[in-house]
Amino acid sequence: MTRSGTYVNQPSGHKAFIPKPLPPKPPGALEGDLQNLLSKADMSLARLDGIGHVLPNVNLLIAMYVRKEALLRRLRTLAIQHVTPGGCPSPPVKQFIASA
Repeated sequence: MTRSGTYVNQPSGHKAFIPKPLPPKPPGALEGDLQNLLSKADMSLARLDGIGHVLPNVNLLIAMYVRKEALLRRLRTLAIQHVTPGGCPSPPVKQFIASA
């Protein structure tokens, strides 16, 4: 049992995580580095939200990043498939993997 919940064995053989009810007792403390990280994340989300209000069509920006990620993922898959018979990637493939 942990502060956040427990693992319960299931009849199928796997374990299921059962969380404790919220809010936790005692409540979590936000101090020091955790508070600073949360503040930075909040500011970044606010900036992103602000950009979303300025752009005429936010979906175009999102689509650009989705396409970029899909292309990089496909290129990595192709690079992994093109290995030498010994199982090592060829030098151009090694260079691509290192730069990605």
